[in-house]
Amino acid sequence: MSTVDATEAEFNPHYGESDPKTLPCLYEQSSHFRNWRFSPQKLHEIRSDLHLKAIEKFNSTMELEKLARKKKNSSRVDSATMPLFNEEIADEYLTMEEENLLYQFYENNITLLAKKLDWPVMVKFTAIVYMKRFYLYNTLMDFQISNILLTCLYLACKVENAFIPIDKFVTHIPRLEASTILDLEFRVSQSLKFDFAVIHPYRPLYGIMLDLQRLPFHVSLITEAYQDAIPYLDFSYRTDATFTCLPSQLALAAFRLSATKKGLDFDSF
Repeated sequence: MSTVDATEAEFNPHYGESDPKTLPCLYEQSSHFRNWRFSPQKLHEIRSDLHLKAIEKFNSTMELEKLARKKKNSSRVDSATMPLFNEEIADEYLTMEEENLLYQFYENNITLLAKKLDWPVMVKFTAIVYMKRFYLYNTLMDFQISNILLTCLYLACKVENAFIPIDKFVTHIPRLEASTILDLEFRVSQSLKFDFAVIHPYRPLYGIMLDLQRLPFHVSLITEAYQDAIPYLDFSYRTDATFTCLPSQLALAAFRLSATKKGLDFDSF
């Protein structure tokens, strides 16, 4: 075996195998597949554990403030120097359902903002995926979601070749300072594990359309089915599908739905 073959075999256990079916596809070699694929059960487990830890942290902070108030009363420290504390809300916190509703509201704002500013579609969807990944390991009680949203958009602009200088970026958002984004950029990137690549299902969908054009169907019907399948993929970003499904699975499901409505016998393909 040559030096090149030996080196390749060391890093690729499938190197030299004759059956191409045993080789991992490009998606399976990506950080998207390695680090951001979960079962629905695992997603629920991660979020439940994170929520409980956030409650513990919240309660610990409240206890510290209670002790600080007692110390203030005993030493008569000026109240202006003390943190605000409200006994009536000391034991209240967001439930998982409330967090999810709030998250969905702000996720929809990404779509509205990207449309208003006429940014590329992939910027919008990449930013949505970034925010999903960030809040898989952080809670809304830890970080102000509006600032995280804008930071995810800024990072998505960079990754999707639609870079906007930070000074110009903040001019689109009233009362937004560049420091707000720059201070969070590393923290968000860290939560993303610096995995900036996102494999979207739109390219597999386009590939399916090209493959079907070789079959005895009218090209216009296939093209129409392709166009009608895109909204299904758009909607998938409002779910956990980016965590639980392969991009090719999403593309195939979307095309099947649209093709069936067009009267194409998609299952026979």
